[in-house]
Amino acid sequence: GNNYYALDISDVEKPKLKWVIRGGNGGTPGYEELGQSWSKATVTTMRINGNNAYPVLVFGGGYDINQDDNRNVPTQPTRTDNTGRAIFIADIETGEKIWSASPDASATGADHLHVADMQYGIPGNIRVLDIDFDGNADQMYASDMGGQIWRFDINNSGNSQAFIKGGVLADFSGTVPEDARRFYYEPDVSLISRDGLRFLSIAIGSGWRAHPLDDVVQDRLYMLRIGDVNSAPQGYGRKIGSGASATYEPITESDLLDVTDDLHPLASDILAKNGWMIRLEQEGEKSLSQTVTINNQLLFTTYLPSGDGGPCQPAAGSGAIYVLDVFDGSPTIDLSGDDDGSTANSLNKEDRSRILKHGGIPPSAAALISEEGVPVVLVGPEQPIDELDFGQLTQKTWWQEVHNEE
Repeated sequence: GNNYYALDISDVEKPKLKWVIRGGNGGTPGYEELGQSWSKATVTTMRINGNNAYPVLVFGGGYDINQDDNRNVPTQPTRTDNTGRAIFIADIETGEKIWSASPDASATGADHLHVADMQYGIPGNIRVLDIDFDGNADQMYASDMGGQIWRFDINNSGNSQAFIKGGVLADFSGTVPEDARRFYYEPDVSLISRDGLRFLSIAIGSGWRAHPLDDVVQDRLYMLRIGDVNSAPQGYGRKIGSGASATYEPITESDLLDVTDDLHPLASDILAKNGWMIRLEQEGEKSLSQTVTINNQLLFTTYLPSGDGGPCQPAAGSGAIYVLDVFDGSPTIDLSGDDDGSTANSLNKEDRSRILKHGGIPPSAAALISEEGVPVVLVGPEQPIDELDFGQLTQKTWWQEVHNEE
């Protein structure tokens, strides 16, 4: 449905319903825009009215069944939604709305941000960052059903500036059915340092989850490079001009380097753009899961509706896993199994991905550390990669509880 529930389990033998947020008209005040509640309520802390480390919940506005479409008519361009077009921050103790962003121009006050471009539902989770490690959230990232990526910056100083400001970073949808790209999952945001360059990587793949067999929409894998790491940017998107007269527009595909067929792009070509993209070239191929970043490598899984899941599998299509360099989209390991490793540039286009053994829509890749301390990557029950370098970014920790038998 359109609701969120909180349970008080302080006494595990007597759990109690703590509060309910009811979305839609006639529901909880402030949540009229809340659609189907797909978005996970992320727990974080913010400074609100000078209160340090105030616990809150952050979640997207949800899903509008308008996006299900009627398959008796041809695929249409991306359509605007009637609900779900919002981001909410709620009091974790009461469920009361603390802040929201939506296209509702009638709402006023410091607890609401009017954003006219928020015309599509946000079913995915909201990526929340504490970039300066002070215990309070600084940035939020979201994506929507209109192929847009959003950034919001939180003012924890308690001064007279707006509590939160934000806008559209990128818009990757278009006006024809082939360009009707949708984002169901949250952006994968990572802090990257490469050759003296420090930036935020925003990775995401597009795909129409409601119709996984669709072969009209041309889906992509994207990586945006954002230079404003520690503080809010002057504007959101691509900067046009300079100084006080500078303006900003959403980043589009023309602002990215298409590396689909370019395995080793020049660093100067990459830096001249706002990131890179790869066209998913198999018939109907789409990304229907969260992206994962491990040691400067992006792991995407995709679904191929026309693929063969194997002789013992029903006709459910197949999946693939991609491993790409976060900086330029180049292959980092030999996924095709045909590389002799004789030269640094011996990896080819086929080394970017590997077909999974299990059919159907694959979940996100999961990075784990085995009991032997060996890093592994799983996609569902399958371990499709055993050669991925985790670098020195992980360590094994554990705890032990000792019982006195006496």
